[in-house]
Amino acid sequence: MRAINTGAIVTFTLVTAATTVAGVVVGWQGIGRLPLGDFRGIAVVFSAALSIFLLTVLAYRVLFSIWPLIEGDLAPGSVGESRWNLNALFGLMVFAPLADTQALPLPLKRLLFIALGARMGANSHCAGKMLDPMLTSMGRDCVIGQDAIVFAHAIERDRLALARVTMGDRVTIGAQAVVMSGVTLGDDATVAVGAVVLTGQTIGAGETWGGVPARRLDK
Repeated sequence: MRAINTGAIVTFTLVTAATTVAGVVVGWQGIGRLPLGDFRGIAVVFSAALSIFLLTVLAYRVLFSIWPLIEGDLAPGSVGESRWNLNALFGLMVFAPLADTQALPLPLKRLLFIALGARMGANSHCAGKMLDPMLTSMGRDCVIGQDAIVFAHAIERDRLALARVTMGDRVTIGAQAVVMSGVTLGDDATVAVGAVVLTGQTIGAGETWGGVPARRLDK
């Protein structure tokens, strides 16, 4: 596994410092002057925390609209690697604690993943973990089950590669399943509970896959 480069660390630090200062100012200006009595301090802290998070999400989306992630194998020291490092810092340090929790209601979790760049059709939800929202696409009426993991990056020793995960309509990924990078799932495809779909696999429309590693079960 490669170390995160200095440029990504500096950029992340500057951006999050700016959004923190701006969030505190917004929280104070929005709530701090209201006559809230004994609850004033709590309201100001909550407002500032929410403002910091929302501004950080906005900054993240702006950054990656200018510097989009690059799919494919990323060479050491490349632009693609640097962008991935910055994305990983935001994910690990800011978004994961909220996105990975089971306490967040599904409708709010859906909004969070969309805010982070996921493409999710109507009535599609993720009750598990989506580690790379910007590189994940879901059609309509899809569900990612409890504790399932979908990710679009591959880290193998010194190799780093990104490949989008694409789902059609009415796709079901069972609880505790793992879907790796570059996987394509057709309409009405099903991944069984606990299955592991390996990098680059294609699951056809209406097919059911299960097992470790996953293979077609409904032939």
